[in-house]
Amino acid sequence: MYDSIPDPRGSIHRFATVEWNPAELTAREVQVIRYLTTGMTAFAIGSRLGISASTVRKHLEHAYGKLQCHDKVSAINRAREGGLIP
Repeated sequence: MYDSIPDPRGSIHRFATVEWNPAELTAREVQVIRYLTTGMTAFAIGSRLGISASTVRKHLEHAYGKLQCHDKVSAINRAREGGLIP
């Protein structure tokens, strides 16, 4: 599948879109994203799960890559679209 984006100079750039599979996320990555939806910080999530805040951030980094996004809001939206969170 291809999407296109307009260029300010008038030309159109086409790029391939990549589909993602919600099953690619690990159970821990889904768990971290679910806590993220409640507004918890990495430190709070880590305390709840018994892991460090840096480990939480690493789980998020991996989840962002799998969800093809770069921030918390996009990750939450993509996870919702995939049925991973309500």
